[in-house]
Amino acid sequence: IGYNRLKRGGFMDKVLVVDDDKEIRNILGIYLRNNNCEPIFARNGQEALEKLDNSIDLVILDISIKFMIFL
Repeated sequence: IGYNRLKRGGFMDKVLVVDDDKEIRNILGIYLRNNNCEPIFARNGQEALEKLDNSIDLVILDISIKFMIFL
């Protein structure tokens, strides 16, 4: 993560946190902010897909989250 911060001239890294548990999202948000990251939150797979773009540097994903993929 630190490499991207330097590469982009001091901007904070964006981390997408995907978890349906509000307490987990809050704890991870505190940790990430304390480590100079900007947390972006999603409660489920659909929200995560809507928020995911090229500005996200890292995704922290609850492995029990189900993503619905339509082909």
